[in-house]
Amino acid sequence: MKCGHFAIAVIPMRTARRFAAIAGMGLLLSACGQYLGSYTVDGAHVATELPKSTFGPAQPGRYLEIDLASQTSLTAISSKVDGVYVDADFCPLRNPYALVAFGPYGDDGRDLGLPSNAAPLSPDRDGHFRYRVYIAIAFKPERATEPGQTPLPSYDLRGINRDICVRLFAPGYNLIKSVSNTIKVPGSVISRALKQGTVSGFH
Repeated sequence: MKCGHFAIAVIPMRTARRFAAIAGMGLLLSACGQYLGSYTVDGAHVATELPKSTFGPAQPGRYLEIDLASQTSLTAISSKVDGVYVDADFCPLRNPYALVAFGPYGDDGRDLGLPSNAAPLSPDRDGHFRYRVYIAIAFKPERATEPGQTPLPSYDLRGINRDICVRLFAPGYNLIKSVSNTIKVPGSVISRALKQGTVSGFH
């Protein structure tokens, strides 16, 4: 289905009221989401904390910091999205909750989870905007405390050599979702970052 094409257009309507109701539903369900851009991997490092978030202070821990570049400015499209988040999984990206991910952040550490709250981004000399996302290096979920709870999967990036797939997304009710391209972080890049040791704090 392409943007602006509604499947209901070929369904005969018996009354004007029914047509209006179903047409309204078609507009709601088939609206196009905002494309969040195409991103490439600049590098990866180990960090001991996340940058300060809109929702609280920096969080200590051990994180894989992934540096991204794009010709898309998230602050330039802030009026079209409410918030931006990160999906992450071992490639291919099937379970967006498989890895605990944080971001996106600007290269200077500004929180871009709510782009409309952030100062406008400026491109580097090469015309690209720089971003960072973070993935917890290891995660072991707590036991479920309520019936029906599904804990996140446990994992440890250390000692394995697997590609990670990352994708930015913005929640919404659009049939065509607001997402970026799927960004592949090679396992060799991850392994090298983990072996090189920790960059203390945010840099």
